[in-house]
Amino acid sequence: SLKENENGMKYLLFLPTLTGNHLRPLIVCLHGSGGISSEEKVRSVGLVKKVLTADDSFLKSFPFAVLAPIADKRNWEKCFDKVLPVLDAVIADNFVDKSRVYLTGFSMGGHGSWRLCSLHRSRFAAVVPV
Repeated sequence: SLKENENGMKYLLFLPTLTGNHLRPLIVCLHGSGGISSEEKVRSVGLVKKVLTADDSFLKSFPFAVLAPIADKRNWEKCFDKVLPVLDAVIADNFVDKSRVYLTGFSMGGHGSWRLCSLHRSRFAAVVPV
């Protein structure tokens, strides 16, 4: 569902069903330049599209929460001050295991994922820029 934090950062958040008392791992997906300020475009590509259109058998085997912030600028670095509070809130409010937070992005988001991880490497278990 589309959400917005107090800093004006819009984001999509997918939460799988929790089983037992286990914390969820989280994948943070940074979109490419085509997704700037566009919920529709962010929903239509990559992992976000997969989890939104997946059947029950896939979702039962996919334990990850997926966070997809929506940039309002052509450079993710100019959005980091908004992304990090969203990430902190999602971790705190949604039973996320902060030792299993993974970062990915493609195109502009690939560059942004490299940069964000280089600035905050202790926050991410792995980074996969595409």
